[in-house]
Amino acid sequence: MAIETKYPQFVQVLKNSQVPTTEEDIHRVFDDEVAAQGSLINNDPKYSPFWRLITGIIKKPYFWLLSFLINTVLPQSFVKTASGLFVDLYLQSVNLTRKPASKAQGFVIFEREVGAPEIVLPAGFNISTERINETIYQLIIPTDTVLPANVVSIKIACIAAKTGGDFNLAGGYYRIPQTPLPGLIQVYNPDDWLTIPGADTEKDNDAKERYRAQFTAVSGWYIDDKYKLIMSEFGGVKTDQIYIEKNGPRGPGTANAFLLLDSGIATEPFLKAINDAVRVEGYHGLGDDMITMAVPENYISIDVELLPTPNLTQAQIAILKQNIEQYIRCVFRENQAYPTAMKTWPLALFSFSTLNQELRNTFSDIESLYFINRDFRTAIEIARIQIITITDMADA
Repeated sequence: MAIETKYPQFVQVLKNSQVPTTEEDIHRVFDDEVAAQGSLINNDPKYSPFWRLITGIIKKPYFWLLSFLINTVLPQSFVKTASGLFVDLYLQSVNLTRKPASKAQGFVIFEREVGAPEIVLPAGFNISTERINETIYQLIIPTDTVLPANVVSIKIACIAAKTGGDFNLAGGYYRIPQTPLPGLIQVYNPDDWLTIPGADTEKDNDAKERYRAQFTAVSGWYIDDKYKLIMSEFGGVKTDQIYIEKNGPRGPGTANAFLLLDSGIATEPFLKAINDAVRVEGYHGLGDDMITMAVPENYISIDVELLPTPNLTQAQIAILKQNIEQYIRCVFRENQAYPTAMKTWPLALFSFSTLNQELRNTFSDIESLYFINRDFRTAIEIARIQIITITDMADA
């Protein structure tokens, strides 16, 4: 009998305290205690039914308690290894709560022909994406909305159909209206459509980062962690995705904070709300003038050559190319459809060979794949896609 655990360090803690942790150790302690108590029972062969019963009655409950101690009690005693409800309790101890899930809010643009008639869009009218990794995302127009006659471009407020950060898609993803509309040229979400990012219920690791920021900020000194704590109170903002630039980047007494979202970009209305919290409420420390802004963007073109496996139909090849493109766009933070995909980061080296291997592992219909691009290293900036070109591999 052995204890299954992913925390070998806690097993070692018990061993260091002379607590038996293996079946052999328990047998040895048991035999020593039997002798110390002067037991006259000497029917102790290995397969004695009596001693098998006695040791079984002792060992099984002991291992239950030992497993509970190693896998639950000790891990929840430390922030690093705590999880679930225990993380909530740690947050409460520093006057924080776990951030709830929220819906993305923003707007779409309807472009219509000159002379298009007035139309009333009913509450609940939706604008959808194409299928991305077997999922279709929708934005909902929450109230009855009029598209006036002879107005060629109209901005309409929308909200995501469900909660979650997956709806924070890049510009151009939401393009399919619920029904055809007279005189409609196109409907789409622009690059700066997202006024309030959607968010999932805060994960344990992100909550722990805010706990650490709060814990180090209780002195009242408004240093990096204090600023990050204030900004991370907003949905969709994570403590470890805030990059602070100090030492007067805009002149003496200035500091900058750059926000990176999991997907989409931090827009002006969202940044204004954060800056009001940081600046209007009077938080100072790194400089008298702290400004929050989106991480600068560096656009690149991506060229891929693809050789599919033999015997695929043209329709299957088209779907494969579409899936490869959406995976690459996920890597470059335009969507979150592939949760395990590598991501672009500021201050990091981006490897196209690693991306190539991920694509091969994800899509079995790839026979060969070649990126013309070379690896690159980023400063405090995020790489974005200017255009993706997927072509058939020459001479294949």
